[in-house]
Amino acid sequence: MSEIKRILFVDDDAAFLQLTGELMQQASQGVWEVIMADNPAEALAALKEHEFDMIVVDERMPVMSGSQFVRLARGRFPNMPIVMLTGHVSEQTHQTMKQEGLEVLLEKPTSSEGFHTLFLTLHELLALERSKGFSGLMQNVQLQDILQLECLRRNSAVLEVFSKRESGEITIRTGNVIHAVVGSLTGEPAFYHLLNLQDGEFRLKPYAEPAQKTITQNWEMLLMEAAQKRDESTERALAAPRPEPEPLAPTFPALILTDQERTLFRTPSKLLAVSAEGQVLAGEPAGQEAVIARLTQVLADSCWFKSAAGLGAIRLFSARGGAAECALQFQPESLVLVQRAREAQP
Repeated sequence: MSEIKRILFVDDDAAFLQLTGELMQQASQGVWEVIMADNPAEALAALKEHEFDMIVVDERMPVMSGSQFVRLARGRFPNMPIVMLTGHVSEQTHQTMKQEGLEVLLEKPTSSEGFHTLFLTLHELLALERSKGFSGLMQNVQLQDILQLECLRRNSAVLEVFSKRESGEITIRTGNVIHAVVGSLTGEPAFYHLLNLQDGEFRLKPYAEPAQKTITQNWEMLLMEAAQKRDESTERALAAPRPEPEPLAPTFPALILTDQERTLFRTPSKLLAVSAEGQVLAGEPAGQEAVIARLTQVLADSCWFKSAAGLGAIRLFSARGGAAECALQFQPESLVLVQRAREAQP
């Protein structure tokens, strides 16, 4: 079963209003509930009493025009689709439609084809799924561009902005920024803070009336001021003295061992690492001059294996003596000597 849609028709011509209401209900086969008001006061009372899915209003009415009624309705129901009917389509009427964010401007039907076109248009508008909001990353889409687009279209929405550390909201009503909040900040300070978040995210949500209105300044001035504050912040960051980088700690060759090698290298009694230039990289060099010179020579001689066809590079050499065993691990620019006492045989 289809969901019932409630539509408010407002027109001072009682005969036209009655005919339109009956035809629309018949064409919708009972899916539409049409409520009719022949003056703006009655229409405003109906808006307080019921929830509507759409408003259809005549432009030319005494006391209050259709445009004035739309302005009042937009303040309370910023996201409701509104269609205006007029018997005289002029450039001024088109401008009014644009300024008030009207969905459609149609000529009042005077024939069966006209009423059928009116029904199809309203049906399509009701079938369109209302915006459920969207999200994005601030490094890919500029937040100020989203704000500008929403304001130029005179939309109403809540823009949620958040990063890893904080989150806030910017409320837009009929193209005007009326509220912003983040943490303990509200109003313009909160607005500027949210627009200058780095690598944050945003989500555009359906409009919800804020508890208070904290911003009155024009949105264009707000965006200009936010851009100026962002430039000033960048200039301060560039002018700030940068700390001297800390000197890098010396790196020593690391033993990269298999399980078998790890057994051989456990609890060493001597460890000495030398570079190709004869510099001691790890271990105690005192009294080891002859050993250091010998290891340096062995490392130099091992380079021959890299260029000898079919031999490749030496990685590990181990040997066992009577009471000790030792191993040499060859690395690209260093050689590591590890020596330990042999375990007693059972």
